[in-house]
Amino acid sequence: MLRPLLLSLLHALLTPCEGAEYSDPSLLDSTVAHGMIIDAGSSGSRMHVYQWEPRMFTTLPPPISIPGSTNQWTHRMEPGISSYITHLEDIAEALSPLVDFAKDILKDYEEDWERFPIYLKATAGVRQLPYGDREALLSAVRDFLGNPETCPFYFQFDHARVISGEERLRAFLQEGIYGWAAVNFLRGELLALSEGVGTAVSSGNMTVGTLDLGGASTQISFFKSDQDILANLFKLQIGAEKHWNVYTHSFLQFGLNSARARMHTKVVHAVAAAAAPAAAAAAAGADADEGVNAPPVEVVDACLPKGFNESFVSPEDGKEYLIVPADGGADFDACDRQTAELLEASSSSGSFCQFAFPGQCSVLGVYQPELPQGGEHGRFYGFSGYYKLWQFLDLDESTTVAEIVGEGKRVCGMSREELSAYNSLRKGREHNVPYLAKYCFMSSYVTTLLGGGYGFPAEEHIHFVDEVGGYKVDWSLGSMLYEINALPWSYVPPADPAAAAQTSAAAAQEGRPSAAREGRCTTIVWASVAAAFAAVAAIVYGFLERTGRLNSIHHRAGGAPPPYFAARAGTSEEASPWRMTGAVGSGGVIGTGRDRGRRTSGGSQYESISDVSSSRA
Repeated sequence: MLRPLLLSLLHALLTPCEGAEYSDPSLLDSTVAHGMIIDAGSSGSRMHVYQWEPRMFTTLPPPISIPGSTNQWTHRMEPGISSYITHLEDIAEALSPLVDFAKDILKDYEEDWERFPIYLKATAGVRQLPYGDREALLSAVRDFLGNPETCPFYFQFDHARVISGEERLRAFLQEGIYGWAAVNFLRGELLALSEGVGTAVSSGNMTVGTLDLGGASTQISFFKSDQDILANLFKLQIGAEKHWNVYTHSFLQFGLNSARARMHTKVVHAVAAAAAPAAAAAAAGADADEGVNAPPVEVVDACLPKGFNESFVSPEDGKEYLIVPADGGADFDACDRQTAELLEASSSSGSFCQFAFPGQCSVLGVYQPELPQGGEHGRFYGFSGYYKLWQFLDLDESTTVAEIVGEGKRVCGMSREELSAYNSLRKGREHNVPYLAKYCFMSSYVTTLLGGGYGFPAEEHIHFVDEVGGYKVDWSLGSMLYEINALPWSYVPPADPAAAAQTSAAAAQEGRPSAAREGRCTTIVWASVAAAFAAVAAIVYGFLERTGRLNSIHHRAGGAPPPYFAARAGTSEEASPWRMTGAVGSGGVIGTGRDRGRRTSGGSQYESISDVSSSRA
């Protein structure tokens, strides 16, 4: 009786008074086995539907829950939600199709929809909005997802938020580290190398670094075996085992779309500044209405192929300009000079980075340790925008920066007609024809970012991937790994309480759950106190059962289970009549959730990622 009242009071205190009607926290329990994440990117939003086994365990500490999915359980909508900032009343246009997609995937579990958690995590496209616009957009999103009439799934206020590119407060994993964890998890290397007791993993020679390139931001993440990371360090904890010292950094405004817009702003600014004196003199002697209908000023972009032109409104003066190619078309070397200015890689002796960390400076003078070298440890996987470019250039999966330069020069030398003809011959051709104008810029920008920004040698091989082990590479997988393992779980002890205590103690001594761990990953910190608690609970239970006091306690409570315990439906005489429930948090075990006899929604509807975690891309 007390626990539901406390939950209701806590929910009332923490839930804002206005806006959406958020879900009842008591709906979330250990039988929940489905969830969704909406990846709200700069150019579009993706709905990812996941399934996992119900979080009811017979060992302590609890084993890691693994999200399963298929590529058919992902749906993309364009444009991104940030494009609705001027007409928030239409936000349903962006979100309704995604929610409807999830409802269709989970149509066999309609009675449990209210218990399936849904999250919306916005990245750099929303992160770069002004504070007021960002908060207004998130408020509209929360109103939609928190309204049972528009979204039937389990939603709380903090389920919709903007994630940072890298985490500085260590409370949550974020975009860069999510991607690193997802790739190395899918490769089947992460957990095996984490096993054992101790502090940090000292040798991760089978892990790979990751490079993510989105529309508004870009991330680089890698493990350093020598532990020499002086800034931008993320300590990634895998269960109760050793942690990984991972360097990760996210660069806002350095995604493909944002970088190209910044480049156009720079070239427009240069033209406007050069024409300013003449324009001022002309304006002084002109009539007030003169020039209002004048055609936009033309600005040459060395990265734009022949046959293309684009309208561009400068964020500096609000005027419209016409971006046109040079007379001879795009030129890779001239384009390189334009993109190099975007990085502003600080190599000057006067920069703070060079003063504090000489020879270890990346884009914008940000500290970056030397890239790992040798073996698998020195390999990098590029995905998202990197893969899109790799696919268009028709390169080998393992490609050097120099090879990208060579193919980039070829693409830059093509006219619009030649690009269209080349595109039509490709198996995975670009369907958005105007996007063909961007591939010259992309080629130059990627090689400049990798070489001049991150410091990759020209002959360094980088692997460009879209899938690993049959699963699409995406930071949302790493995000769901975290969210699942923060959900309520329940412990179902064996019939012999002494065996339960012995099993839990053995698991704690090994520093890892006794259940199979291949392909499992999480980011929660587990202390050995969990095993001690389980042992004490089992001993107390055995004593109460032997002395006959368990029934008297049950009757005095009016048939209700004690706090943090719930009755287990269909219990056999040999099994315990109580099931301990709880949730894993960064600080240990927190009692939460309750088994209300609802049917579980697990089963064989999907292929678990753990089944393919040993696959290598």
